[in-house]
Order: sequence, then structure tokens, then C-alpha cells
Amino acid sequence: MPADQFRTWSALLSEAVLLVAKDGRILSANEAIRQLGFDPRRIEQQTLFDISATPEADIREFLRRSSRTRQPLFTAITLRDALGEEMACRCDGMLAQHQSEGGETLLLLKLTPKQASVHQYQLVNEKIGELNREIQWRIALERELQE
Repeated sequence: MPADQFRTWSALLSEAVLLVAKDGRILSANEAIRQLGFDPRRIEQQTLFDISATPEADIREFLRRSSRTRQPLFTAITLRDALGEEMACRCDGMLAQHQSEGGETLLLLKLTPKQASVHQYQLVNEKIGELNREIQWRIALERELQE
């Protein structure tokens, strides 16, 4: 998957997405990476190790595991922007192109700030609570009708 092709379809996404080589080189980034404090053009050709406070060994292990499946795997990663500001993120990684498909092994990484992930989790829990109350209400109503 060439970087131009990645830019075309990833521009449609609201989440920050990186196209990364298995060795950690960042080949391309979509515009949404700006939400995390990075310029998409300047981040290219850097490595994940350059922009992360997470230990390199942990990142390498995640990249190795992600390169083996097209199913998203996730980990926590702490990014460090050009100003040295750190941001904890959820990182979902998966295989985009295997080496045998022509060229090097490429991975897609979706980055979501931890704060946003926590907020989404809270929203899901609120919805589950609402559905549970609705179910209980309907069960009680059914009982009343049966009586």
C-alpha cells in the first residue's frame, strides 16, 4: 500500500491513523494526527520510538504481534510531541500488507487518546444502564398485563 493510497482513504477517518513499517518507521499519517499534536508531514520518516515515551522493547513486541494478524490488537502507548508533552493513548494495530504481498510488512495503527477512550467507555456504560432500565420497565409492564 503506497503512502499516497493510504492518505487518500485515511483522510476519510476522524481517528488518527499511521501507516508504519514493521521496524517502527512511520511511512504516512492522516490529518487527524494533528489532534494528538503532530504534523502529518513532519512525523513521516520518524519512528514510533522517536515520538513515544513507551519503552522501545514494548513497542517492538506490539509491532511484532500486530504484524501477524489482520484482527486489531491493542496496547497502551504514551506519545511525546515536539514540545515534550506526553499523551497516553490506546493504540490499535493490525497488518495492512504482508511482506509476501509485495514490498515490506506494513501495519495500520489507530491512536485514540486515553481520555477519549475513557469517555467512550463511560458512554457505553450509560447506554447499557438505560437499556437495563428499559428492559426492567418492560418486564414489569408485561407482568401487569398478564395479571
